[in-house]
Amino acid sequence: MASRNKCTACAGTVPMKEILHCKFCELVIHWKCASISEQTRKDIQQCTGLIWCCSGCVGQMEALKPGSQLSVMGGGIKTIHESNAVINNQIKDLWGDCNNVISGQIKEIKTVLDKKITEDILDKKINSLQDGLKNEVEERSFNFIIFKLKESNNLSFNDSKKEDDERIMRILSAITDEKIDMSNVVKHYRLGKRSDNVRPLLVRQKSKILKNLIMESLNNLKNLDDDLKGIVIGHDMTKDQRIK
Repeated sequence: MASRNKCTACAGTVPMKEILHCKFCELVIHWKCASISEQTRKDIQQCTGLIWCCSGCVGQMEALKPGSQLSVMGGGIKTIHESNAVINNQIKDLWGDCNNVISGQIKEIKTVLDKKITEDILDKKINSLQDGLKNEVEERSFNFIIFKLKESNNLSFNDSKKEDDERIMRILSAITDEKIDMSNVVKHYRLGKRSDNVRPLLVRQKSKILKNLIMESLNNLKNLDDDLKGIVIGHDMTKDQRIK
């Protein structure tokens, strides 16, 4: 504590009641060594807010004057405003460039997406058509069609169906040597509306194996009874298959 309260003028220890501190460098000195009279000291002690500085720090004291501070602050504010103006202009230019770039990229992305969406839609439609065609081909693979088979003149649906049942049974028995009978037939019906022309008769088998056995035995059509001769048996094909 003694070294801190050592007077820089006389090198003596300064009591607290006689001490004088420099506001800026913390220099310690006696009131008397600073050439301050006893009366002046008493007057000063009655005041508040006073700042004392040593001769070496007078320049810093000048900087604390209101006029000097305002001048410095005014210059700083002006510089800040100028810098802000420059930054604002740069931001506007950058924003404009970004908008142009983003707008161009959005157009490119939209073009790519539109093309991709169109391609995806087409792919889905093609796949759907292909799947539908495969399903149709699979569905028809159980069927065969009898052409030129005499149609009943009976207008009753049930009676006509019974006559077709009897004819189908005779045909299957003859060409497969009785290996397939009506128990293997799931359903059968005439195609199209009744007219003067004989309508084809579609017959569905329980399995493709049975249907294929029939198609492989068509050379036995010659064994049919006279009233059945002249018929033709073919696959139930799709429109595309018939064209090919």
